[in-house]
Amino acid sequence: DSIYHGLELRFERRFTHGFHLLGSWTWSKSLDDQSNGTDNVASGGQYPQDPLHPALDRGLSSFDRAPVLVENAVWEIPFRRNARRPLRALAAGWQLSGILTAQTGPPFSVLMACADVNAEGNNCRPNRLSSGALPGARQSIAKWFDTAAFAIPSPRAWGNAGRDILRGPGGINLDLGIARSISLAPDAAKRRLQLRGEFFNALNHANFGLPQGSIDSPAFGAITSSAPARQIQLGARFEF
Repeated sequence: DSIYHGLELRFERRFTHGFHLLGSWTWSKSLDDQSNGTDNVASGGQYPQDPLHPALDRGLSSFDRAPVLVENAVWEIPFRRNARRPLRALAAGWQLSGILTAQTGPPFSVLMACADVNAEGNNCRPNRLSSGALPGARQSIAKWFDTAAFAIPSPRAWGNAGRDILRGPGGINLDLGIARSISLAPDAAKRRLQLRGEFFNALNHANFGLPQGSIDSPAFGAITSSAPARQIQLGARFEF
């Protein structure tokens, strides 16, 4: 059982004078009781805490992102066509492109082992004593949320913490590309060589993964993973 509401805004500057810009901003909220098998252990697992009452697992979808901003642009670098031939040969045919993505972090659950009340032995949640969320100034990779806000309930009892009640770190990523097209024939549309360099996470920004949400883990509340660092890819393509 799921429901989604969203507001989507889009801005586009069509390709004119060698420049194209497309941007979109989405503000949304998605709720469900299980995210189609995409839930991982940190966000609630694939099984409900109480199989007899799956509606108690209703919460944010594991793929929910509140605001998401995506911008992409293409720019064909202009050059003076009346420039001298050697300079024109070097300056012509260059193109820059980029994609910027910024979004909030995904939700996740605080979990504990519970073989005494759930045959699956996992996906159970502890008691929630307070919010558990920390102000941004107090969040760190060593302690992303208030671990003291959660406690293991009495034996053979369900905890009262909901599913996907906390959010992980947001992400910012910028991918850039630079390409040069070289004509190999009088008719450029027939034979052309394109040299291209692509920079994924060009700014080498640290995008961290979800914190450890298991109350039984010694790393409870800490972040131990991150997205890949900057990657560079070079390539060539012959068009004919």
